[in-house]
Amino acid sequence: MTLKKMISALAGYVGARFLGAGLGLLTQLVLARALLPAHVTDVFMAMSAAAFMSLIMSGGEAQLATTHLPKLLARGERRSVAAFHGLVLRNMAWVFMGLAGLLLLVWQMKVLPGDVMLALAVGLMTAPFSGLMRYNSMVANSLRWFPLSYVPDFIIRPGLFLLAIAVFIVLGLSHNVHAVLAAFFIFVVAVTLGQAMLMEGQNLHLSNWGDYRPGHARAMRPRSLALLVVSIVSFAFADVVMLGAGLLYAPDDAAVVGVTVRLAAIAGFVLQAAQLFVLPDFSEAMARRDDAAANKVLWRLNGITVIMALLALLGALLLGRYALSFFGEHYERGAELLSLFLVGQAIRAFSGMNQNLLATGGFQVRTAWPCVVALLIFAGGAALLASMPGLLGIGYAVIAAELGWMLILAYQANVLCGRRADLLWLARHA
Repeated sequence: MTLKKMISALAGYVGARFLGAGLGLLTQLVLARALLPAHVTDVFMAMSAAAFMSLIMSGGEAQLATTHLPKLLARGERRSVAAFHGLVLRNMAWVFMGLAGLLLLVWQMKVLPGDVMLALAVGLMTAPFSGLMRYNSMVANSLRWFPLSYVPDFIIRPGLFLLAIAVFIVLGLSHNVHAVLAAFFIFVVAVTLGQAMLMEGQNLHLSNWGDYRPGHARAMRPRSLALLVVSIVSFAFADVVMLGAGLLYAPDDAAVVGVTVRLAAIAGFVLQAAQLFVLPDFSEAMARRDDAAANKVLWRLNGITVIMALLALLGALLLGRYALSFFGEHYERGAELLSLFLVGQAIRAFSGMNQNLLATGGFQVRTAWPCVVALLIFAGGAALLASMPGLLGIGYAVIAAELGWMLILAYQANVLCGRRADLLWLARHA
């Protein structure tokens, strides 16, 4: 790929992500204004459940596909590609049946309220299609069909969902949460099938079930499971927080958590996009063992991301209540919680590119352990602090999890790579 095409593809990807984030923010705003807070919780829970469950179904293999499939396609190993598709298909099927069985058991035991069960059920039905779209996007990216890899999920799907909500408002159905949930499910299914039809037979399909190879699956499983855990913390932590809030708090309170954590996630997206811009240069410098060039890239990146994170936090401290007032008076009390979530994003910014450094050095599987610790810290902290007055307990749990993740990654980078890729290390050593 020429430099011009690479820049064009990268700009298109990041631009699509920004447009998708904008559509998501607008959808969130419209939902908060149109629905009761308890119904906002139902929709956010369904969306987060679909994202989280689809990641469990395809997350490890989808992330592994970014490096594994291009090698197979470059060597023309079509049978190996089909075997990898078969592995993904079987894992998705088994995980779906396991989650369905677990959800059925929870429903029979009447452990959760009916509205939470409805949201989880919609999320479960949506998850296989969301996971299929996630994986097919990786396949399209490996084939260099870049628009097909990011436009369906980042632009078309949220755009259609936002359009449906606008139609509901015009028709007087905006307070019907069941209609909103149905629209969410239908558009995920429709866009997934549309993307598959455009992939010229290269997509995952049912016939790949017979291409599965047990030996190939055993070889792939350790890396796949490690990448799954990393993906949850790196890309779906906001969904984990939303699911935790839906299980621990009353629906009206969980709606406030949903709005604030999704607003904070936009700042996290900006940080990820900035890292995406410099990752090729950083990886190339590390491959050449050119520490001076790598440090130069890291100084620019870490300086920019830390400043952006601190500015976002300052904006929340000064204007958080005002910004949340656009979502409705009910959400204004989430101003302090929004600030805590943005403290968590600032901690991520201070962590720099230590995870990328470890992955570049061949220690990608090792990065799963900090993610496991972070998830355990969040789950334990949220459960212990849920009884705190207000909603600040879950915010402190997020900060504790981010701190644990950052410190263990920094330790691993120092021990395994002999250096780190965060601003504090650069200030002392570079």
